[in-house]
Amino acid sequence: MSQLRKMVGITHATQRYSGMMGVEVEDTHLPHPGYGNIFLNPAGVSYAYAIEEGRARVMFEVLRGDDSRESIRAHLSLFPEPFRADIEAVLASDKPLAAANYCIIPEASVKENVALVGDARGCCHPLTASGITAAVKDALILRDALRDSNLNFPVALRRYSLLCGRMQLTRRTLAEELREAFLAQTPESSLLNQCIFSYWRNSPRGRVHSMALLSTLDSSIFSLATQYALVAMQAFRLAPQWVREQSLLAWFKGVVRLLVKSLSFQHAALSHRLKELRATAG
Repeated sequence: MSQLRKMVGITHATQRYSGMMGVEVEDTHLPHPGYGNIFLNPAGVSYAYAIEEGRARVMFEVLRGDDSRESIRAHLSLFPEPFRADIEAVLASDKPLAAANYCIIPEASVKENVALVGDARGCCHPLTASGITAAVKDALILRDALRDSNLNFPVALRRYSLLCGRMQLTRRTLAEELREAFLAQTPESSLLNQCIFSYWRNSPRGRVHSMALLSTLDSSIFSLATQYALVAMQAFRLAPQWVREQSLLAWFKGVVRLLVKSLSFQHAALSHRLKELRATAG
């Protein structure tokens, strides 16, 4: 909720996803030290990662309408021991900190001689863990735009707005699709979930492309559209399993919806490109 954005008069659209409860624990039993740990379950998304020597932060998503204590208990029931015991010991004596998860879409990232950076320029669901990455990349893009334009501020800010608009569209879309795949309780979301993991298990190049999108090294909405289509194609690899465990009809409906969504990504990519061309021409 950037105060600077409000001060300069840039309006925004807001959507609240859920709440977030967090505690700090010893990192002795962190499942994968040196990595960000993401736990996916119907109660929401949980995160655990080191923040300093010997300490880790653990965060639990609390979906709208859920009781926070019951939600955390549901999360912890699926955590590995003894990491779960470490967290429960902290929760028994300390109250967790609380925050909210928002999707915020400002009407612009630049106004006159002010450029918004980081979450002030727009934020999405934290599933992609891209907040700090996007903030640092914003600063680097702004630096390069100023340098390349020889400190011509109007030119540099237009360039900054264009590039950051691309990155934010891809970042937000990726977060929305991953959240739906991992949390929505529908046949198509379940199929998409399985397709994502099948793609990662069977395609080393696919893992590289996915990490490039998650890290914003690749901020192209066209790349995201292409990757989504490749993920959707995994449905055909999973067809025998789905026919055995569920039904051919459920698989067919899921495939149709995945293909329709893939086409919508292509349409969004082309629409955004045309919007950029009109803005550049103007």
